[in-house]
Amino acid sequence: MTDAELRTKPLRLADRTALDDAIDEHDHLLVEFYTDGCGKCKMQEPVLGNVARVTDVTVAMINASHTLDLVDELEMQGVPTLVFYREGEVVEQLFGYHGTDELVGVVEDTRHRADESS
Repeated sequence: MTDAELRTKPLRLADRTALDDAIDEHDHLLVEFYTDGCGKCKMQEPVLGNVARVTDVTVAMINASHTLDLVDELEMQGVPTLVFYREGEVVEQLFGYHGTDELVGVVEDTRHRADESS
Protein backbone atom coordinates (compact mmCIF):
# COMPACT_ATOMS: atom_id res chain seq x y z
CA MET A 1 0.00 0.00 0.00
CA THR A 2 1.29 3.47 -0.85
CA ASP A 3 1.52 6.33 1.66
CA ALA A 4 -1.40 8.04 -0.09
CA GLU A 5 -3.55 4.91 0.23
CA LEU A 6 -2.65 4.55 3.89
CA ARG A 7 -3.68 8.15 4.53
CA THR A 8 -7.12 7.70 2.95
CA LYS A 9 -8.15 4.78 5.13
CA PRO A 10 -8.30 4.75 8.89
CA LEU A 11 -5.86 2.39 10.56
CA ARG A 12 -7.65 -0.49 12.28
CA LEU A 13 -6.11 -1.08 15.67
CA ALA A 14 -6.58 -4.43 17.40
CA ASP A 15 -5.87 -3.57 21.03
CA ARG A 16 -4.40 -1.15 23.56
CA THR A 17 -0.84 -2.10 22.59
CA ALA A 18 -1.53 -1.23 18.93
CA LEU A 19 -3.12 2.04 20.02
CA ASP A 20 -0.16 2.93 22.22
CA ASP A 21 2.19 2.15 19.32
CA ALA A 22 0.16 4.37 16.97
CA ILE A 23 0.16 7.22 19.51
CA ASP A 24 3.95 6.91 19.83
CA GLU A 25 4.48 6.68 16.06
CA HIS A 26 2.31 9.62 14.93
CA ASP A 27 2.63 13.22 16.12
CA HIS A 28 -1.05 13.82 15.28
CA LEU A 29 -3.59 11.01 15.59
CA LEU A 30 -7.38 11.06 15.48
CA VAL A 31 -8.90 7.88 16.95
CA GLU A 32 -12.50 6.72 16.83
CA PHE A 33 -13.54 4.43 19.65
CA TYR A 34 -16.48 2.37 18.36
CA THR A 35 -18.39 -0.81 19.08
CA ASP A 36 -19.78 -3.46 16.75
CA GLY A 37 -23.42 -2.87 15.91
CA CYS A 38 -23.30 0.87 16.61
CA GLY A 39 -25.10 2.65 13.77
CA LYS A 40 -23.54 6.07 14.42
CA CYS A 41 -20.11 4.42 14.54
CA LYS A 42 -20.69 2.88 11.10
CA MET A 43 -21.78 6.29 9.77
CA GLN A 44 -18.60 7.83 11.20
CA GLU A 45 -16.21 5.56 9.26
CA PRO A 46 -16.53 7.20 5.81
CA VAL A 47 -16.20 10.60 7.47
CA LEU A 48 -12.91 9.46 8.99
CA GLY A 49 -11.71 8.48 5.52
CA ASN A 50 -12.58 11.98 4.31
CA VAL A 51 -10.66 13.56 7.17
CA ALA A 52 -7.65 11.36 6.39
CA ARG A 53 -7.78 12.48 2.74
CA VAL A 54 -7.99 16.22 3.34
CA THR A 55 -5.63 16.55 6.31
CA ASP A 56 -2.20 15.18 7.10
CA VAL A 57 -3.43 13.69 10.37
CA THR A 58 -3.32 9.93 10.81
CA VAL A 59 -6.77 8.51 11.51
CA ALA A 60 -7.42 5.25 13.35
CA MET A 61 -10.27 3.17 14.71
CA ILE A 62 -10.39 0.82 17.68
CA ASN A 63 -13.17 -1.20 19.24
CA ALA A 64 -13.81 0.39 22.64
CA SER A 65 -14.44 -3.05 24.16
CA HIS A 66 -10.74 -3.81 23.52
CA THR A 67 -9.63 -0.81 25.60
CA LEU A 68 -11.96 -0.80 28.61
CA ASP A 69 -9.22 0.62 30.85
CA LEU A 70 -8.86 3.59 28.50
CA VAL A 71 -12.65 4.01 28.27
CA ASP A 72 -12.64 4.51 32.04
CA GLU A 73 -9.48 6.63 32.03
CA LEU A 74 -10.90 9.03 29.41
CA GLU A 75 -14.34 8.97 31.03
CA MET A 76 -15.99 8.22 27.70
CA GLN A 77 -19.73 8.85 27.62
CA GLY A 78 -20.41 6.27 24.93
CA VAL A 79 -19.60 5.57 21.32
CA PRO A 80 -18.56 6.84 18.95
CA THR A 81 -15.97 8.83 20.84
CA LEU A 82 -13.29 10.64 18.88
CA VAL A 83 -9.99 11.44 20.57
CA PHE A 84 -7.33 13.65 19.01
CA TYR A 85 -3.78 13.05 20.23
CA ARG A 86 -0.92 15.48 19.66
CA GLU A 87 2.55 14.28 20.56
CA GLY A 88 1.08 11.57 22.78
CA GLU A 89 -1.31 13.81 24.71
CA VAL A 90 -5.10 14.01 24.43
CA VAL A 91 -5.91 17.49 23.15
CA GLU A 92 -9.55 17.05 22.11
CA GLN A 93 -12.31 14.56 22.81
CA LEU A 94 -15.70 14.47 21.08
CA PHE A 95 -18.72 12.26 21.71
CA GLY A 96 -21.21 11.19 19.05
CA TYR A 97 -21.33 11.47 15.28
CA HIS A 98 -19.52 14.40 13.63
CA GLY A 99 -19.46 15.36 9.95
CA THR A 100 -16.42 15.87 7.76
CA ASP A 101 -16.39 19.68 7.86
CA GLU A 102 -16.70 19.73 11.63
CA LEU A 103 -13.91 17.18 12.17
CA VAL A 104 -11.59 18.87 9.69
CA GLY A 105 -12.26 22.14 11.53
CA VAL A 106 -11.46 20.53 14.89
CA VAL A 107 -8.23 19.04 13.50
CA GLU A 108 -7.14 22.34 11.94
CA ASP A 109 -8.11 24.39 15.00
CA THR A 110 -6.31 22.03 17.38
CA ARG A 111 -3.19 22.02 15.23
CA HIS A 112 -3.32 25.82 14.92
CA ARG A 113 -3.55 26.21 18.72
CA ALA A 114 -0.59 23.83 19.07
CA ASP A 115 1.48 25.86 16.60
CA GLU A 116 0.71 29.08 18.49
CA SER A 117 1.84 27.59 21.81
CA SER A 118 5.14 26.33 20.34
